[in-house]
Amino acid sequence: KTDQTERFLASELIREQVFCKVVGERKGLAKLLSFGKNGLKHAPLCPPDALAFLSLPLDGKLIFNSILAITEKEDPRDTEQFREGLKQINAAAGIDIEAVLIGALQGEAALWVLKPAGPEPIPGLAVAFETKDAATAKVAAEALAKLLNTLIQQPLPSSEIAGHACWSLDQKLLGKVGNDIPYSLTWCADGARLLAASSPESLKQVLDRAASKAAGLDTHPDFQKLLANVPEAERGGILYINTPELAA
Repeated sequence: KTDQTERFLASELIREQVFCKVVGERKGLAKLLSFGKNGLKHAPLCPPDALAFLSLPLDGKLIFNSILAITEKEDPRDTEQFREGLKQINAAAGIDIEAVLIGALQGEAALWVLKPAGPEPIPGLAVAFETKDAATAKVAAEALAKLLNTLIQQPLPSSEIAGHACWSLDQKLLGKVGNDIPYSLTWCADGARLLAASSPESLKQVLDRAASKAAGLDTHPDFQKLLANVPEAERGGILYINTPELAA
């Protein structure tokens, strides 16, 4: 095999998009994360040139309770200590994490990787969670701020981005640990969605796209072509990797 052949094969590979479909019986975590039908509700928020996109149906309460049930069988003592620690955090933060955060995640969730923007050549990240309604999303966003305020023992900065009340967890608030983290988690409620991104700038991109109704990944011809391989009734978790943009 010559160098020329290797270069040709590599060139052919990166021209295509990679679409992953899991078939057969799903067990363990894969089963927990693949129940329900995936309507790709968050795909319009993802830009067509995103580097990757993951979408899956999500029932936060079911997953949380299922994981606890598994760990309780393996190590009841550690599980009981975890529950006790959770109670203490709830009391300190004045919230019920299980009810207003974990339990709020009902529907679809998506994560996508944005192309680098600005001076730092680091891809941005964005996450969207579907909740029951706008009131649930608002309470969840506020509860996350209260939780992190309690854990880092100092108030988080808040701001308004594209008309939305937002909170940020800057690296500086994490001390030495933050030096190794290139992102500043920023989040807000947007209607019935809980949105989060790796920086205020990345979150603004998501909110601006939502407001402008700009064409999203769901309208991209390549994505539509690949999605046609999976009947709607079989769509659980969807993972899309845009190899041409990754290699650009």
